[in-house]
This record gives sequence, C-alpha cells and structure tokens, in this order.
Amino acid sequence: MLRIKALHIHMFRIYQDKKFIFATENAEIAPLVLIFGGNGKGKTSIIDAIEWCLTGNVQHLNKPYKMRIKGDALKAHSFGLLRNKNCKKREETWVELTFEEDGMESTLRRSTTNYELDPEKTSLFITQAGETLTAEIAQQWFTKWFDSGDRPFTDFFYKYFICDLQKAEDFRCKSRKDMTEEFEDFTLEHSEAKQVLANLEQLQIQLENQVTALQSEKTPDDRLTQLEQEQQSLKEAAQIPVYAQRASYPGERLDVDQLSLEEQETQLKDLIAGGYHAATNWLNELMLLRRRLTVKEQFEEQKVDIQQAIRDKLYDPNTLRTLEEQRRKISEQLQGLTYQTLEQAGKFASELRYAELTPAEWQTRWGEYFRLNDAWRKTESTFEDSKKGDELLTAFSRLVGVRAQIDDYRKENRKCPLCGAEEPFASKPAEQLALEAESYVKAHDAKKLTMEKQVKEEKQLWKTCQVRLGKDLKDVLKAAEEILNKELETDKRIVETTALFFTQIAALGLNPEQFADLVTLEIYNGFAEIDSDLIRKQEQNIYSLLTFLGYSDCEQITTAPEVVREAIRPLGKEVPSMFVFEELEVREKIISLRLRKGNRHLTDLTRKLGEKRKQNDMLDEQIKEKAELESLVKERANVLRGKLNQMKNDEVKGVAPYLFSIFSKLVKHSTLEGFQLQGNDAKASDTKLTFSDENKNPILNIISDGQLGAFMLSYLLGNAFRRKEAGSFHCYFVDDITNSMDDINLVSFIDLIKYQLAESRKGNGENAAIQQFFFSTCDGNLKRMFQYKMDGFEIPVSLIDLDM
Repeated sequence: MLRIKALHIHMFRIYQDKKFIFATENAEIAPLVLIFGGNGKGKTSIIDAIEWCLTGNVQHLNKPYKMRIKGDALKAHSFGLLRNKNCKKREETWVELTFEEDGMESTLRRSTTNYELDPEKTSLFITQAGETLTAEIAQQWFTKWFDSGDRPFTDFFYKYFICDLQKAEDFRCKSRKDMTEEFEDFTLEHSEAKQVLANLEQLQIQLENQVTALQSEKTPDDRLTQLEQEQQSLKEAAQIPVYAQRASYPGERLDVDQLSLEEQETQLKDLIAGGYHAATNWLNELMLLRRRLTVKEQFEEQKVDIQQAIRDKLYDPNTLRTLEEQRRKISEQLQGLTYQTLEQAGKFASELRYAELTPAEWQTRWGEYFRLNDAWRKTESTFEDSKKGDELLTAFSRLVGVRAQIDDYRKENRKCPLCGAEEPFASKPAEQLALEAESYVKAHDAKKLTMEKQVKEEKQLWKTCQVRLGKDLKDVLKAAEEILNKELETDKRIVETTALFFTQIAALGLNPEQFADLVTLEIYNGFAEIDSDLIRKQEQNIYSLLTFLGYSDCEQITTAPEVVREAIRPLGKEVPSMFVFEELEVREKIISLRLRKGNRHLTDLTRKLGEKRKQNDMLDEQIKEKAELESLVKERANVLRGKLNQMKNDEVKGVAPYLFSIFSKLVKHSTLEGFQLQGNDAKASDTKLTFSDENKNPILNIISDGQLGAFMLSYLLGNAFRRKEAGSFHCYFVDDITNSMDDINLVSFIDLIKYQLAESRKGNGENAAIQQFFFSTCDGNLKRMFQYKMDGFEIPVSLIDLDM
C-alpha cells in the first residue's frame, strides 16, 4: 500500500520553501490529511504541488490559461502561473513527494526553470535509500505504482483523483461528445477491439495508397493502342499470322520468330497438350454440371422434405440414433416407474421436449407430494412420542391407589417403603390425587385417538397424491413416447426420400445448411444458370475443341463423357505446368506456329508490347486484389465500429443508476429520482451521450451548483470504487467544497470516507478503494466534524493548519 508521507515545496505558487509531514506523533502515516485555512492561505497550492510533481501539470490552472493566451504569444502571460513571484530567473522551482510502502521510502522530485505548465520542460528524479535511480528503473517504478493498463498516469490523474469547483464548472459545459469521455471509464475498456479497429483503419489507408501507386505504374491505354496499331500494320504488310503475346504457361517463348523449327514443333506439342488438358477439365465440369442439374431438379421436387431434413439435421445419422436412444430411455422410465422412482421419472419427463410437463410444473407437484409426506410423518412421530408416556401414567395411577397402605407403612416404620426416604409425604389427600390422575389419563387417551385419526387421514392424502402423481407421470411418458414414435416414423420416411439428394450434395462438397431457407435454386450460386441448354452448350464447346485438336471419337461426349475423358487424359499428360488455357489465344498460337515461316520483322515490337501488356495485367491483378481487400477491411471496420458503439451504449446505461446510488447518499435535498445516460445510434462513428433525469430532462439544466458539487463527489467516489483493482495508487484529493456544503449530506460523506479509511488500516489495506484522503476546507465546523468522526474509529488524522 503506497501512501504519501511528506511534501516539500520550493518556489511553487504561494510557497517559497515549505515542508509538510503527513504523519502522526507516533510517526504513523495518516490515512486522512486535513488541510485547514482561510481563503488565499495555500490550501489549493498544496494539492496543486502534488499534482504537478506527479504529472508535470495542474489541470485546473492550465486549461483557463490556454484559453486566455489563445492567439497571443506574450510570454509575460505565464508569470506567476507556476513559479513563486519571488523566484529568481535561473532559480529552480521544485516539489518533492515522499512515499512509503512496506517501510521503504521513495522520493519523487520534479523541477523546472520554466514558467509554463509543460511536463516536457521539467526534470523528474526518484531516490531510494539515498540513491538516485536510473531513468529506466525510475520509469519502471513509476509505471508499477501509478500507470493503469495502456493509459499513462499523467493522462487521468486530475480526472480520477481530484475533485474541485473548477471541475464542476467544466462539467456543466460538457457537450454530448465530451460527456461520453467523462463516463466511458465506467464501462469496459474493449482495448483489444479498439486496437483492432485502429489497425483496420490504418490498413485501409495503406491499401488506398498502394492502389494509387500501382495505378500510376501502369502503361496508359492510349500508349498501348498506339503500339498495337503499329504492330498490326507490320503484320498486315508481312502477311504473317499473329502469335498471341500472352503466355499460356511459364517458359513459353512468345518471340516465335527467333525459334528453330525443332523449338517451334516442341512448343506446338505443348500447346496441343494444353488443349487436351483443358478439354479434360471441361469434361469434368460437364459431369459436375449434370450432377448439379440433378440436384436442382430433386430440390424442386422434394423441397419440403429436404428442408425439413435440414432443419432436423436428419442428414446426420446421429440424429436418428439420438431419437431412438430417447425413445429407449422413455420406455425404460415407463417400465421402471414405481413409487420409489417418482422423483427421477418426474425430473426426466419435465426435461423432455415432447412432454406436456414443464420443470416448473414438476417442481410444484413434487413439492406438494413432499409436503404431504412430511406432514403425516411429522404427525405420526408426535403420536408415537405421546404413547411413550402411557406406562408412566399407569404406574402413577397405581401408586395413588395404594397411597393408604404406603402411608401406614411410613407411620409404622418412619420411612418410605419404595425409596427409604424419611421425608414426610405431601399433605394432599390421596383421593384427590387419584381423581386428577384418572382425569389426565382420560384426556390423554382422547388426544391420542384424535391424533391417530389425523395420522390416518394425512397418510391417506399422501397416498392419494402418490397414486395420482404416478398415474400422471405414466400418462405424460406414454404421450411423449407416442409423439416420439410418430416423429421417428416421419423422420425415417424423410431420410429414405432425401438420401440421394444428400449423397449428391456431399459429393459436390456442399453444406446442407446452405439449402435450409432457399425458395428455389434459381438464385443460388452454382445453380442459377444451370439448365439443359447450358449443358448442351458445354458439350458443343468440348466437341469443337477436340475436333480442332484432331480427336476423332467425339460422339461419346453426350452419351459417355467419362469414357472420352479417360481416352484423352494421356494426350494432355505432358501439359506444361501452370498452363493457362485461353481457347482463342491457344487456337491462334497453334495456327500461327503451323503457318509461320520465319519472318522476324515483328520481333522487337511484339516483345515490347508483350512486356507492357504483361506488366499491366500484373498491376491490374494487384490493384484488384488490394481494392477488394480494402473494401473488405472497410466493411469489417464499419461492422466493428458499430458493434463497439452498441456495446458502449448498452454498458453506459448501467452507469447512471450506479452514480445515482452514490449521489442519493451524498445529496441533502433533491427532487431527482434517478439518472439516465442514453447513447446515440450504434451506426454513428462516435458515441454521444445524453445525461438526463428520470423524465429525460437534461440534468445540467435543472441541477443546482450545490447539487452539481455533490454529483462531482459522487463521480470521484464512483471512480474510486471502480478503480479499486486498477493500479496501486489510491490516494484521493478534495479541494474546498464549502460552496456546496448546503446541498451535501456531510454526515453521510464523512462516514463513507471513514469506513474506507478504516478498511485501509486492516491487514495490508488492499480491500479499501480509498487508502489515503486529502481534504481541504476553510470551514472550522467541517474540520471538527471530520476529526470527531475519525477519532471514533481511531483513524489517525494529520492536520495542516495554515492559519497558525
């Protein structure tokens, strides 16, 4: 537990050189530090010094200062803002804070010769045991004790740890967007999601820049057109067939005019092999199209059964096995149903989706059965206990009957014949005792008869309930069994009817769930354009290609495409790797190689044009890939942004009741019945909050200044409780709330602080949200109230009396 032990101020604000010790006479660091003094005595400067030492800034001074100097570079505006008015130009302003944790003292010292509040123009040192830590170790120490998560301590110290009037005035001026920043810390961080969103946005920008850069590298279309026109002119002049200048496979020579006859023949064989390889693929596609057409026709005919099978997952053999197992269990429960198994059977039946018995109904009926059982057993136990006294009553009655003989023996022998005691008997006449005994016995017998009758009646009620419960459970289980049998019968019929459909889509590698809600396959990817005309066109394309390549037995394409495929597969076996088949280009290349005689006039121009085409094609592919990725990234970022805003809106709704619960304890008088925080549309890029009362009236329009002060205390304490597990620094500061005292329930406020500080003194104090509390005031009554309350709990108080 880290607490502030001492503060030493030099040439800071009102103080020239002053040291404060926040400890008791017994050297115990005080959990409560009371700073008391009149206006202008330096109360606020003490808290400012602590803030400046920790962060290098004083927020309540810096914000108004920046507003005043906006557009004005006059340096004199900063005089007196930070440094004491008597501080010399080259003299340092410094503040030292001494902390103690488990007996170890650490001193944090911040210094500057600058007039402005700029952390970058200060020096920060940490000393331990008289040694100054290195910058790296000092930063590790500061991070360990003060930073929280991914946010540096300097960013949120004033927001979380200080409450003053300036903060209340600033709060009243907050916009809806600013209000979001004030309350977002009460919600979850979602830091990982935010980082992902930031990464997506950065990636989107990078992709846009890359697309622009790639587009600039392309050869303009007008330049390509110019080269193509020049090439065509040369071809027409030379009467040489064109050899397409886009490579069909790696290693293909596009400058065919420079090839030998043998090289040209080899390249021709490669192209023909590529044609046969493409024909083989086309035949595979033809068979796939036929299978898809069959699936499409079956879906149209059996759509109802198919979609029912998908909804019930009947294509999975385990589904029927599960239903069979369920039926077996129901049968077992019926066969084993006895009064001893009622509870087990009832629980089983209530969990069946086929049974008309809910868990709640079963709990009610079983509770009634259990109550009747307990009732008659309890009455029977009472009855048995009453019977145990019968023998004692009988013996007593007999003793009373022989009282006269016992009395005579006592007179003659001067002692009791039963126990030998010499004390005299009671003087009550024996006859009266006998009558009372007899009367008691009769009354006791009558009570036993009544109780015995009650036992029989209650037991009969229990047995009747038992029989009825057993019968009802049997009926429920039989009804469930009957429903399940009908469902199994229907499911087995559907499985038999749709088995071929699911076998075929499994061969196609399709997920059955894709067909669950389809009305027709006419709009489904892969099936939309499939019909007999499409298949006929595919057959014609294959026939044309194989005829061009020289294959003779093309009639089997329609009747037995798999036979043709196996016949031509060896002819395409030698196809070059990574062969890309463009039918028109390959046909032109084959014709060109057969007719070309060796003219090389087009070589240079064709090579140049081919290179540029190839480069443009490559760039287009990259641009397309990156544009598609950029679009996907943008879409994902928008979805994630919407989800984050929606989660933030949902979470922030719970913040208002939490703060109102604290506010209602602290405020003395208020007509408010609740707070509400309402976010904007989740699709918006930024979350904007509306802070209102229970009737949706803006809180900041109706709340008084004093009530606003009470709310700011609620905000400080709410953050303290929320940040109980965040970081290791739990010291909080309230600077003179005198203007709000009429509206604050001071007793509740002080009690709340008292209990937190009392908790901080137990063990290591880790269970306390507030482990040290600084409170400044100019009100003597408030000071004495604090002291009185703390004394009652034996909480040490360090009083800094600036009036002395």
